[in-house]
Amino acid sequence: MRIVYSPDVKSGFSYLADIVSGCVKTKQRSFVIVPDGMVLTAERELSLSTPPETALYSDTVSFSRLANNIFRLYGGLHYNYADAAAEALLMWRALAASKDSLLVYGDSVSDPSAVPTMQRAVTELKQSLISPEAFMKAAMKLKFSEGG
Repeated sequence: MRIVYSPDVKSGFSYLADIVSGCVKTKQRSFVIVPDGMVLTAERELSLSTPPETALYSDTVSFSRLANNIFRLYGGLHYNYADAAAEALLMWRALAASKDSLLVYGDSVSDPSAVPTMQRAVTELKQSLISPEAFMKAAMKLKFSEGG
């Protein structure tokens, strides 16, 4: 395996494209490792800068994707995700445990519709990139500004 360091994105990308093209010519497998949010951009740039057969010999991957590929190859990849029922149960337990501090949903813990409502709220917060810390900080500001 050859590890290639790129000095910066602008000048380094043409250097990486040359290295990948060389690997394609010798039918050598290559991985271009980029930050998680840059995979599609890097793939597009490589496809424009390298021969069409590059996709057969090169992968553009994020750090976590490369780790998953390695784990899959050497010893298996194991995910232990919660299914929808487990997620609902975890949310119900969280609601039940914090019902005394929930001003809006505290009384509705026994209502089954509260769980999917809270799950949707958490999903919306995650999609909006609002961290639990930022949410807590905003809640505290709101609480103190209302005199609570």
